[in-house]
Amino acid sequence: MPKIKYSAGIQYDLLLGGGTLTPRVDFSHQGGIYTNGNNLPTNYIDPYSLVNARMSWKPEGSKWEMAAELTNIMDKWYLVSKGDAYTGAGQVDGQPGRPREFALTVKRKF
Repeated sequence: MPKIKYSAGIQYDLLLGGGTLTPRVDFSHQGGIYTNGNNLPTNYIDPYSLVNARMSWKPEGSKWEMAAELTNIMDKWYLVSKGDAYTGAGQVDGQPGRPREFALTVKRKF
């Protein structure tokens, strides 16, 4: 477990004439972490920070909501896990985090 890990988000509902516009920004940070008990450079994951944003629109009196979001805005390359077999097999494997992604969503309440 990293010594430092935190996240924060902020959003605000803007009441406009025809509905509600809601911008949101999220920030998360994870400190560096060793993935093996021997704490070698080959099993260390560097710290990283991510920023995500979302904008949603809900027409007044409607059951519909539309949103656009962008994750990993800075397109930060980072690892979420790392397997260290360097001393035995001579290799290190890691799972990269998700790249920058864009999504459009439409939601309806029933």
